[in-house]
Amino acid sequence: MTAPKTPAPPRLGDNLEATSDPDRVGDGEEWWQLDVTDVEAADTSAAGFSIEQCRLGRVDFSAGAWQRASVRDVAARDGNWANLHTEDSTLERVALSTTRATGLQWTNGLVRDVTVTDSRVDLAGFRFSKLRDVEFRDCKLAGLDLTEAALTRVRFVDCDLSGAKLHHATMSQVAFDDCVLDDIDGIEALRGATITAADLMPLLDALARALGITVRQVD
Repeated sequence: MTAPKTPAPPRLGDNLEATSDPDRVGDGEEWWQLDVTDVEAADTSAAGFSIEQCRLGRVDFSAGAWQRASVRDVAARDGNWANLHTEDSTLERVALSTTRATGLQWTNGLVRDVTVTDSRVDLAGFRFSKLRDVEFRDCKLAGLDLTEAALTRVRFVDCDLSGAKLHHATMSQVAFDDCVLDDIDGIEALRGATITAADLMPLLDALARALGITVRQVD
């Protein structure tokens, strides 16, 4: 199997405008070439909202509802994306670090060239989305929902995926390195993935059940 490639980094402009008072998050609004810090934008609804070529620090998007949003060429840290719900949206060339994204739902969207580092993304979902050239590193991903997602060149490193839901997901060039994979639901979707030997051991009982194998204990 070819190893997943490193996601492309955000393409940030050289002269970002520093602000703590950008345009509101709303229908058709755009944040472009901004260095945004300490902004409260929680519980907002928007269609066609876009963020491009921006650096975000301590920006709160929690509990928002976005449709057809576009987030491209963005480096974000120390933010709050918890319970943000999006549909038909794009996340491309984005680097998220030390971000709280518990309950984030990125549904029927595209996630490409994205790195997520040292973040809490538990109970999040990427249902029906395409994930391409993505890396999760040192993340809490317990309860992650990848139902019907298509993963291509995705890598999970030092992540906790306990209780992840993988029903009908597809995987091509996907790797799990030093991850917790306990109580995975829909384990058949791991077909084609690469898993370290130590990570595989907790999966043996579930794999046996999925294959209809009866494990006989020998005294």
